[in-house]
Amino acid sequence: MATSSALSASSEQTEVHRLKSGSLGLVGILLLAFSSAAPLVGCLGNIPLAVAFGNGVGAPAGFIVAMGVLLCFAVGYVAMTRRLSATGGFYSFISNGLSKPLGLASGLSLMLGYLCVQVAVLGAIGYFGSAALKQSFGIDVPWLVIAGIALVLAAVASYFGVELSAKVLGVLFIGEIIILAIVNGAIFMNGGPEGVSLEPINPINAFGGIAPGIGIFFAFWSWLGFEVVPNYAEESKNPRKLVPLATYLAVIGIGLILFVTAWATITGFGTGKVVDETTGLLGQSYISLAQTYVGAWAADCINWLVITGCFASILAFHQTVSRYIYAIAREGVLFPSKLGHTHPRYGSPHHAAVATFFGAGLILALFTAFYFAAPSAQEFAGNDFNTAAYSEVFGWFAIACTFWVMLNQILCSIATIRYHRLPAHRVHAHWWRTGVAPAIGALGLAGALYLLWSNLSHLGGDIIWVSLIPWFCIAWFVFSLLIAFWLRSKRPAAYEGLGRVLSTTADDA
Repeated sequence: MATSSALSASSEQTEVHRLKSGSLGLVGILLLAFSSAAPLVGCLGNIPLAVAFGNGVGAPAGFIVAMGVLLCFAVGYVAMTRRLSATGGFYSFISNGLSKPLGLASGLSLMLGYLCVQVAVLGAIGYFGSAALKQSFGIDVPWLVIAGIALVLAAVASYFGVELSAKVLGVLFIGEIIILAIVNGAIFMNGGPEGVSLEPINPINAFGGIAPGIGIFFAFWSWLGFEVVPNYAEESKNPRKLVPLATYLAVIGIGLILFVTAWATITGFGTGKVVDETTGLLGQSYISLAQTYVGAWAADCINWLVITGCFASILAFHQTVSRYIYAIAREGVLFPSKLGHTHPRYGSPHHAAVATFFGAGLILALFTAFYFAAPSAQEFAGNDFNTAAYSEVFGWFAIACTFWVMLNQILCSIATIRYHRLPAHRVHAHWWRTGVAPAIGALGLAGALYLLWSNLSHLGGDIIWVSLIPWFCIAWFVFSLLIAFWLRSKRPAAYEGLGRVLSTTADDA
């Protein structure tokens, strides 16, 4: 038997605002997922770091290991999307699979986490944009100005609905894929200085190199954003079919892009020299290969496409944060009710999109004040505020978001197992889909989270502010739990509604 909503019997249901259904097909959902993960940014940033400071020649195999773990996670994740379809994503799944307090802590931590990663990419676009304008036109533009313009454009696009955003993302993403295909193809056709070796794709080599843990962590980091697919369930044309398919395609598609590019990077430099070359060039590694194997025009294209790739990621995460704010606000807890309203014409969470704009702007302002007040932050960036946009804004805020996302992925895997053990849902339980696969995913992700924590000094610098990031993440999660317990004590009606606004549930057949 199908049910229309978990709150269909509630008198408050008529006040619940819905996102515009039927806005997204498979391509639109995939573009939002791919753009969140920003594959070109990952190829330019994470792959060289994984090779230089992590598992070296085995970096491509590290991406295969990460993809295997994330596919196991996705199996359980998809099982939950078939039962619960709502814009809350992790918030809805964990609320229903584990408990309301953990669900609210999940929603609030991811709301702040995805806001942090949006800020992180705002730092990246400011850094790359400022450098590109100076190199191409000799114009000095502060990174904050470029970041501010990108934030305004993302807010405007989010206000007018997800359809406009998907179209913008489509154009930008196609450019990234074309240039990656051209450069990777040229490298493999040439064969590099030592030919195309199979050593980089041997799974055993994923655990070799200077510090294999760092390499594997960077591999997991590169997928950050694919998990937002269920947040668009309410707006998709056929959520029961498209959301699961889009989830699998996002994991596999992002994995193939990263794996092939990592293999091409090693082939281009040669297995004997790649570690030294990437250590020296870092973010310029792939650009150098593009110039060598294709030409200066390809390197120039990448320099500008990484900026559009950053904007695509900013726009996609703006949409995600808006939907977490909207999902919590429409249940009548914590946030003003207007944040849970949708635009009468565009069907977008327009008030939440504006709130996201101000939230990101506030974090940027606070960081700027912190930077000029903290000598250690200035010293770490070499007393260059533009460099701080990359080394600190991009690096530090991305670490915080990755910590929260991995923590919630682990909780979601556990929620999947428990949800399908409840008497009402045992009929949908399956030994692999709702048992073994999510368990493997949880264990693998727990290992990756440990690698994040134990390698913080390598990832963000050996200074006090970086070492405090995990503790801040945990403190925010615990604070969110305390809010849920307060709601249970002081506002029991609101507490009972946590995670219960669902668009559809699956048929029992």
